[in-house]
Amino acid sequence: MKLWLARGLISRGISSGEAEWAHALWRAVGERLYGRIGETPIWNGGFEQPLLVEKIADRPPPSLGAMGGFESFDRDFDWRIAGETGVVAEIAREEAYEGERALRLEFVKPEGVRFSGVAQLVLLRPATPYELRFAFRADLRGDPRVLVEIVEAPRGVPQEDRVLLRWWMPPEANRTGWVLVRETFRTSPTTSLALLRVRREPAASLADFVSGRIWFDAFAIRPIEAGAERRP
Repeated sequence: MKLWLARGLISRGISSGEAEWAHALWRAVGERLYGRIGETPIWNGGFEQPLLVEKIADRPPPSLGAMGGFESFDRDFDWRIAGETGVVAEIAREEAYEGERALRLEFVKPEGVRFSGVAQLVLLRPATPYELRFAFRADLRGDPRVLVEIVEAPRGVPQEDRVLLRWWMPPEANRTGWVLVRETFRTSPTTSLALLRVRREPAASLADFVSGRIWFDAFAIRPIEAGAERRP
C-alpha cells in the first residue's frame, strides 16, 4: 500500500470511530519503515525516530479524489510538535534521559505565554488503570506552569471536560537534572482514544513570567497489572 494512501485511511478511520483499525494500520506502516516497534500506546516516546508523518507525502496525487476523496490527513498517531508565539518546540539532539534525542521547549517571550503545541493521540482500553511515565529537565527562570495532560478524544477530538490525568510541573523544578515522573490514571468505560499533550497555562496575575528551556523524554504508557494498585 502507498504510504500516502495509508495515511489517508488512518485519518479517516480515526474520524469515523474505527480507532483500533486505524491504529493497527499505523503500526503496520511504522514497522515497514522502522522495523520492530515497542508495545506502549505512545508512539516514539523517546523521540529517537524522525516523525513518521514526515516520511509520508503531505499531499496525495491528484487521482486520490477519484479513489476515495480524502479531504485532509489531520489525524494520526504521531507527535504533533509545533512552536507557537513565544515558544520554540523541537526535537533536539543533545543530552537526553534515554538515547540521543529529547523534546525541547524554549520560552523566548517571557510574559503571558500560552502554549499547546505538543500532542499525540493514543489508543487506550476502556475502564483500565494505566501508568504514565516520562522524564523532564528544566533550566528556567520564573513560574513554569507547564502541564502534561491526558484527555479523552473520541474520533480524535479532545473533550475538555473529560480529563483523565493532569500533572503540573512543580514551581521548584527550575534548574534541575533529569527527573523521572510516574503518574497513574484510569480510563472511563467509554474511553478509546485519548490525547496526550504538553501545555503551558499563564497565571491569572499580570506578573506571569517564564524564560529558559524544558526538555521531555521517555514518554510511555503501560497498563497496571491487576492488584498492583493495591500494593504498598
